[in-house]
Amino acid sequence: MILYIVANHSPKQVTDWLQKKCNITPKYTSPTKRSTGLHFVFGLQEYKLCKDLQRSKVKIILFEGPITAMSIKGAKLLDLKINKEAPYYGIEYSSLNYSVFKKAEHEQCTIEKYDYANNIIESIESKSILNPLMTAIYTVSSSAQKPVKIAVVNWLSYDGKVKNLPNLLTKLSDNVKLNSNNIAQLNSVLQSELATIYTRALKQGGDVNELAEEYNISAYDLSYILSVRSSKAEYKRNNK
Repeated sequence: MILYIVANHSPKQVTDWLQKKCNITPKYTSPTKRSTGLHFVFGLQEYKLCKDLQRSKVKIILFEGPITAMSIKGAKLLDLKINKEAPYYGIEYSSLNYSVFKKAEHEQCTIEKYDYANNIIESIESKSILNPLMTAIYTVSSSAQKPVKIAVVNWLSYDGKVKNLPNLLTKLSDNVKLNSNNIAQLNSVLQSELATIYTRALKQGGDVNELAEEYNISAYDLSYILSVRSSKAEYKRNNK
């Protein structure tokens, strides 16, 4: 069996696309043990009723929602993409994908619940420096948050050396109130491997989407840092 899933196109749109791109006219009857060709199935419940499908050579296009689509392992997503970049963490609609349709091979499918919320959280935590950084900054008094944010963003952009962190945090403490917990949290984030990767990307410069792909980090975070940081000259003046 080859199971395709469509989540954002109507049966009429898919039929027209199949006829135009592949010269195929799908069958609208529910598939059986002896079915051949390409069939439309509407909804997961109807799909589950077709018990012999996994042993057949039939091709099926299942019309279902994106969360259900992501829960069927082995299915080929015709108009969905897995996207781990903000603001579309998890799932993104796409046009019907001819390459996916043509290259698919017969495969047994299993159903395993897709935890959308958990996948979003994991994607954010694995790539975002802002998530832990802003958490640390929010422990600082409200009046101190902006200068702290600008200072650490500048350090990420223009420095990034762990040996220079004490000087940065000392100067910050001279200007705003930072307690030992604030300093410990900022140290934890800025000494991380992820912080080092962001510094490399920021120093390299260029298109944020290309940098995000190259370094496997968040394009949103890069854009935000670029939007709030000061100039390099100003950073140097403040950190002599």
